[in-house]
Amino acid sequence: SIYVTHDQAEALSMAQRIVVLADGQIAQTGPPSDIYDRPVTPEVARQLGYPPMNFLDVVRKNGCWIGPSGENTGLASGAHTRARIGIRPENITPSGGAIDARIRVVEDLGATRILLVDWAGFALHILVDRLSPYRVGDTIQPLLNQDRLLVWPETQAKG
Repeated sequence: SIYVTHDQAEALSMAQRIVVLADGQIAQTGPPSDIYDRPVTPEVARQLGYPPMNFLDVVRKNGCWIGPSGENTGLASGAHTRARIGIRPENITPSGGAIDARIRVVEDLGATRILLVDWAGFALHILVDRLSPYRVGDTIQPLLNQDRLLVWPETQAKG
């Protein structure tokens, strides 16, 4: 059977295989977990997940990824000069990192909360437990799970 939906949660929960369309073309096909964990482009990544994936446009200088603030993000670098890094909010912990972040917004979703923080010149969403003690104005040190980073070279980062 083929089932068409715009509801990402429905697609992830019901499908054995998903076909993601972009601009009338097939952008990626595969099992839901593959598309969620390893989207081939930022455009595909943007279509699945809530809160949405964080995107970090970075440049490589002296072997490090540098954000818009000019600060070394501490993220593993690649061979490209410019890239878009993607990381899902559930793959960031609010402590353990080396760069301070200020919490701008705490959004209560019932079972979980979303922290919107300013970090290294980026606005990051971090998914935390609803009982977490974080408040607007707090300073935290987010730790991005390096094993869960997605890196698209600038040529693939459109979208």
